[in-house]
Amino acid sequence: MKKKKKIDVISLIGDLHRYTSNIPQKSLKS
Repeated sequence: MKKKKKIDVISLIGDLHRYTSNIPQKSLKS
């Protein structure tokens, strides 16, 4: 359970990092 939670967190952070990485580029162009 603890291992699965860690994987979930890593997966979530990875998605969040990619999402936030795309936001600055769009904001900068605006």
